[in-house]
Amino acid sequence: MATISVIIPLYNAQEYLREAVHSVLTQTFQDFEIIIIDDCSTDKSLAIANELKNEDDRITVLNHYVNKGVSAARNTGISHASTKYCAFLDADDLWESSKLETHINYIIQNPAVGFTYDCSSFIDEQGEPIGLYQIPSKFNNLTAEYILLRNPVGNGSSPVVLSEAIKRIKFNEQLHFSEDTECWLRFYLQSNEKVEGINKLLTKYRIRSNSASSKVYVHLAAYKEVLSAIKQYAPDLIKKYGSLAMAYHLRYLARRSIKDGQPGMGLKFITKALFNDYRILIQEPVRTSVTFIVSVGMLPLPKKYYDRFFNFLSKKTTKKTSSGM
Repeated sequence: MATISVIIPLYNAQEYLREAVHSVLTQTFQDFEIIIIDDCSTDKSLAIANELKNEDDRITVLNHYVNKGVSAARNTGISHASTKYCAFLDADDLWESSKLETHINYIIQNPAVGFTYDCSSFIDEQGEPIGLYQIPSKFNNLTAEYILLRNPVGNGSSPVVLSEAIKRIKFNEQLHFSEDTECWLRFYLQSNEKVEGINKLLTKYRIRSNSASSKVYVHLAAYKEVLSAIKQYAPDLIKKYGSLAMAYHLRYLARRSIKDGQPGMGLKFITKALFNDYRILIQEPVRTSVTFIVSVGMLPLPKKYYDRFFNFLSKKTTKKTSSGM
């Protein structure tokens, strides 16, 4: 039996799947199985997954006959995992070759830890680095407040988790955006396992042009559902920090809108963030102010300057954050 089940939810990622799987197959730690769950893709994703399965017998391909969402796909993978640990990799993301070995060594050295995460570098659609990173300010001694507000895990391709624990927790299949953040928080609150991070860039998180500003209002509505779900089991946490969590999310949407060449929408979101909870300006004055200034300053400029200017400012303010945007 393998040590780690690498769970890859798959939906219409035909351009990226081979590279994602290759980043697993070339790991320095080789004692794994790969479980790909196709969530009713409409492109060639399932066919490519089956080709990969025929090339390596450590790969299993499962498929949903109805589209259920990424949470359900991950849960299907979790239910089929027969290993001690589960690692998650989205089909458009990548891992550094030392990813699994680093996590396993950390867990062996820290037996009370049942959930590890790492840092991420951002890549573009072609897989090239864009100079932005997800590097949390905390890797241990976490609190529920910090996980809610800053999501140190960062993204769904970062963690390695004790299988026994994640099988009990699972993902909330009613949530379709920020579902991973809710799951990590629930894991922290409802399991007996310690959650700790590894201060190394081991995950490559892909930014895709069709995944940001065109869906910002969908993301906003979905995040309200996330806070509502958390309120069911942590009402005091949401009462105290719910408005601040929403302010941080609004700022995130502002920066994503600016990055996509829509500073007017960015200005609207950062203004809402400030009105939603002024504490965001007190806790992170530089990052919040930069977002507001850039949204205003970019309004009269041609779109070709957005990436250049925004990336320049972002590099100065994202080295120690969990969101990277």
